[in-house]
Amino acid sequence: MGYLRKYLEPVLVALIIFSAIFLSKYPTLYHFQHQPENLFFSGQASWFDAWDINSYVSYIRYGQRNGVMLKNTYTTVPHQPVFVFQTYTLLGVLNRYIRLDPFLLFHLASVLTGILLMLSIYLILGAVFPEFYKRLASFIIIVLGGGLGWLNNTAADYRIAGFTLVDPLERPHNALSTLLLLSSVYLFAYFLEKGRLEYFIYSLFSAFILFTIHPPLALLSVLIYIAGLFFLSQRVNRFKRFMLLSLLLLAYIAYFFLLLHRFLSNGGFKGLVVQTIWQPDLLSIIFGFGLLSIGILTAILVKEKNISYKIIKIAFILHLILAFSPLGFHMYFFKGVFIWGVILGVLGMEGISKNFLPYWLLLVLSLSLPSRLQIFKILRSPNYSNQFYYLQKIEGQSLKQLVTLPKDSSVLSLYRIGNYIPAFTDNRVFLGHSIQTPDFNQKLQLAEKFYLTDDGNFQSSFLKDNRIDYVYVGLEEELLRKNNRLLLFSTPDFLKPVFRLNGIALYKVV
Repeated sequence: MGYLRKYLEPVLVALIIFSAIFLSKYPTLYHFQHQPENLFFSGQASWFDAWDINSYVSYIRYGQRNGVMLKNTYTTVPHQPVFVFQTYTLLGVLNRYIRLDPFLLFHLASVLTGILLMLSIYLILGAVFPEFYKRLASFIIIVLGGGLGWLNNTAADYRIAGFTLVDPLERPHNALSTLLLLSSVYLFAYFLEKGRLEYFIYSLFSAFILFTIHPPLALLSVLIYIAGLFFLSQRVNRFKRFMLLSLLLLAYIAYFFLLLHRFLSNGGFKGLVVQTIWQPDLLSIIFGFGLLSIGILTAILVKEKNISYKIIKIAFILHLILAFSPLGFHMYFFKGVFIWGVILGVLGMEGISKNFLPYWLLLVLSLSLPSRLQIFKILRSPNYSNQFYYLQKIEGQSLKQLVTLPKDSSVLSLYRIGNYIPAFTDNRVFLGHSIQTPDFNQKLQLAEKFYLTDDGNFQSSFLKDNRIDYVYVGLEEELLRKNNRLLLFSTPDFLKPVFRLNGIALYKVV
């Protein structure tokens, strides 16, 4: 039996990982292979904001031509490059040598980082659960499951990016940050159990790299360290506790003043810094965990001697406290919380009844898998009117024409096509992603005024003030005029035609 399990376990884990990758990536492959003749597929079918994927791919393009330091491709506001979204600019630098399509590179990176994340999850489960069936069932729930979102589409597993693995398996930087978060917590717990200093150093290093990807998570890391060092550790004296934690804080401070401060004060990224994030409610979180909520509550209330369990419990509680805090970046703290929730849920139900645990796990599996399967079904089902996934074929052809423009040219368009231009070309836009574009609503009003007015003086000064090189007049722009009972766009003298394509035109500002 031991011989069979030795080979059965890795095979089952590999099948589960493959299933997770399939559920995440097959909808994109399906739409790519079955796009209608009259439509252009965007290159991705994702559950959470698809416009975000376009921005990440545009940063891969930017990194390929300009290096690691990034300028926002969704604004024409002059600004200095900063060290942000480095996962994608580094992929761009790599692409100088491997020369893949940026969308293909994005998907390959998400597959690779997703596999690494899932393997790390299974390693942690192996340390927590010696019994094969517990860690395998927990792994399936974490990787392929969710809560009760299939019953209530306002549940956290449906609405909150990062709550389950749906989002990390779509976006490489989120997979990396989740992996680093898990690693920092687990290595810290191992250090507290064994007293081996090198594991705390590894944990601190993971926490610092995590900070460079998602800075708000530094608060979570520091609170976990404080709770563990000052309340659980009996192996490290007070001076060493203070010194070790101080090293991480000093690294945070140095990074803030050297790199992060430049991003936070950068006008080109103002939309990201000041964005307003919605506040989740407790009921959506309970539905997000589903039946796991019973075991989680039990695990939190029951005292546990094992240090790893205590650290996981502390991490879970801090996740939720910070996620419901009034901080403007509170949604970041849902990252990884479902993983801790599954572990606590299993431990809690085991405490209630060991004999009932296998049946409870089967029940949780049967109720959690439909959530992920329903997301897959929705993404797989063609919706040709979905502007996140499809453009008209002539719009796709116009994007190919835009590729021939000088690199880093500034293009004016309206919102929809403006989300695509930086991802499919080497150009930046005046208006695009509603969060990436600073002062988005004001920019949208100005752009609409440009396309609606026949006042050449306003148009000319607008283009000059905003450093616009090219003006795109396509289906969306002409529809705006039609809806306002105006004739087709009238070309002023200072716009020189570059190409015309079945109702779409591009003009160079002269």
